[in-house]
Amino acid sequence: MIQHQLRFEGPCEDDELARHLRLGCALKAVRDLMLDHECRTLKQISTILNGMGIVCPEASVSAHLRHLRKPKHGNYVIEKEHVGNGLYVYWLVSGPHVGPLPLE
Repeated sequence: MIQHQLRFEGPCEDDELARHLRLGCALKAVRDLMLDHECRTLKQISTILNGMGIVCPEASVSAHLRHLRKPKHGNYVIEKEHVGNGLYVYWLVSGPHVGPLPLE
């Protein structure tokens, strides 16, 4: 079995640190965007972030929304609603921030 390791380009020679920094920035960007409590699809979130220069595909947006529900990332309440044809909208309901996000 061949194992593949994902490598990310970054300003740092330590690939793991560069990956952590990049993921932390994207997580913070998703959180900051969703703090306005607006309903958005994964594609809308991804498009907005990409327009800000933060590469965050829809699958990554979905993962970041899941992470934000965890206590170590703020314990946010994020709801979703099916709007048809497999499409969901997501919005942040609440979430007392109980710990620092990466890079804060």
